[in-house]
Amino acid sequence: MYPDPLWLQITCLLAWARRRAGAALGGGAERGALSLEWVIIAAIIGGIALTVGALLVLRIKAFENKIP
Repeated sequence: MYPDPLWLQITCLLAWARRRAGAALGGGAERGALSLEWVIIAAIIGGIALTVGALLVLRIKAFENKIP
């Protein structure tokens, strides 16, 4: 009676990809394009996330070494 959740998720993802591709390939030059500022912001956020992740791993290992 109800739709299969996996099938529903797949169709939603395909619809999202179709909309994004249409936005990137269609219309004006500005439509669907990422500006350089957003690319730089994403790179900075990604770098910060990687740094924080590495520091957390080091802190956790330091605490693990203290356990007898």
